[in-house]
Amino acid sequence: MSNLRLYGNAFAELELIKGLKFKSSIGFDAYNTKNTTWEPKVQRGHYRNLQATLTEGRNGGLNWIIENTLTYSGVFDDHRITALVGQTAQKNTTDQLSSTGKDFLNETIQVINGSKSSERTSTGTKGEYALASYLGRINYSYKDRYMISASLRRDGSSNFGTNNKWGVFPATSIGWNISEESFMQEVSFVNSLKVRGSWGQLGNDNIGSFGYYSTIRIGNNGDNYIFGIPQGQAVGASILRPGNPDLKWEASEQTNVGIDASFFRGKVTASVDYYVKTTKDMLVSLPVSYEAGFQSAPSINGGTVENKGFEFVLGYTGSVGDFSWNISGNLSTLDNKVKSLGVGLPITGASVTGYKSLPATYTEVGREIGYFKGYIVDGIYQTDSEIDPKFQPNAQAGDFKYRDINKDGILSDADKTYIGSPWPDIIYGGSIDVGYKDFDLNLSFSGVSGNEIFNANKINTYPMKYFGGSGIVNASSEILNRWTQGSGKNEIPKLMYNDANGNYGNSSTFFIEDGSYFRLRNITLGYTIPEALITKTKYFSYCRLYVSAQNLFTITNYSGFDPEINTSNSLKAGIDDGVYPIARTYMVGINLSF
Repeated sequence: MSNLRLYGNAFAELELIKGLKFKSSIGFDAYNTKNTTWEPKVQRGHYRNLQATLTEGRNGGLNWIIENTLTYSGVFDDHRITALVGQTAQKNTTDQLSSTGKDFLNETIQVINGSKSSERTSTGTKGEYALASYLGRINYSYKDRYMISASLRRDGSSNFGTNNKWGVFPATSIGWNISEESFMQEVSFVNSLKVRGSWGQLGNDNIGSFGYYSTIRIGNNGDNYIFGIPQGQAVGASILRPGNPDLKWEASEQTNVGIDASFFRGKVTASVDYYVKTTKDMLVSLPVSYEAGFQSAPSINGGTVENKGFEFVLGYTGSVGDFSWNISGNLSTLDNKVKSLGVGLPITGASVTGYKSLPATYTEVGREIGYFKGYIVDGIYQTDSEIDPKFQPNAQAGDFKYRDINKDGILSDADKTYIGSPWPDIIYGGSIDVGYKDFDLNLSFSGVSGNEIFNANKINTYPMKYFGGSGIVNASSEILNRWTQGSGKNEIPKLMYNDANGNYGNSSTFFIEDGSYFRLRNITLGYTIPEALITKTKYFSYCRLYVSAQNLFTITNYSGFDPEINTSNSLKAGIDDGVYPIARTYMVGINLSF
């Protein structure tokens, strides 16, 4: 793999008159990446690759952004005003090309042309995204006691068609510095006390490019047709996904009230917030039936989701002699609920793809968005005599025993139920800064609690269902604890080639694990050489040496690589289907000033 990247930014600022400034900035990021993958012809143990394969890919792009703002700041007696108007524009372009060649006569010639001509394939795509924005903001305060702010954005995105390309998003906030009032002057232990409230809207256009256009496939064997005398094949076309010209911006509306305070000469600081965030006109892609005549449903604006909760921040700063510290922590709660679905019907979410595809998440009114739904596993059948052939006709000893939720004696989708949520109840974090003379130590940590993870890696690493059923080269060591005849084990089913009972083909509690974790994000130890010593070099005015480690350890009950599962798709949240874990990093460095 090789990567060439060039990026930079520049700005200029001009004061037109006193208090009035114009600023213009430009930034760009250009990149070009080459990936080469070579897999030789090999037969080793259970693994067999009968054709040497070479894949070469090129990926290039250019991202640029331009911003122009006009800012005015002025103070008139007890009145303070700051106003801003501006314009921004940005554009991202991508260009991708990939070629694959197979069946090499001479494997030392590792170029695409060295492969068999009939075994060569190429694919290529181009993409564009552009965003234009106009914005304005005004802040006003009176005697630094009463504050009000208002802003307005108008954004236009290339991801939407001409019908709804632009969205308008207002916001406003107010604040009251109670500690500046005369009746608070006698309260000596309170240094500052402020109450505030805000309301605003933000837009989201993260739907991908050209969703308002229909996607058409041309030249596939299923699309071509025969006609004429003599009969001949003509190139045909079919719609893969209809476009939606009425797509529009998703809007998040948030209301927030809070209190900020500091006590005991600023040594203790605290903030408390209560928020309600409502996301309207959500951008989603709905499931499609076979009768629709196309593979994928168009993206639509459908549904409303509400998030609400509390946020707490607490800090303490102090010192004794040469020893000083700054400790801070934060904690927030989350209550997620779907308030409505625009189409009125529940949404079956993302499918997990292994050797089978199975839906893992479900969205309906009154529940969390994208919760996990499936069968409840009540252990493993130890003998065939335990099995009710009417309820699970394909089950054998060693298979999962599913719970009959509706008590009708027949295993069906009606027995699938709520089995977990990807959304944590509590999110927390904090940092500790300690100093002693010229030494400094920093620790930062974070964690979540109350969420579940769908460990889809089990589909690929447990059943050993590859290479004609002869086994898999690498598998999870957990399968050593699988059920075997007479073992009495009740967690992992037996190994088999034909999974008729759907042990791995059905969403169930077998895949659900506790996603709570505590992670030490960073630890850094530094030493600053005393100024009197460093200035003797006559070259440096400051020198600090440090060592640090990132993601040094994580405390969790999750059996996968990493419990921190991030995704921008709320219908696929919490699904670990091979998410690359965050690396542990060690660094040694030096900071110098001349």
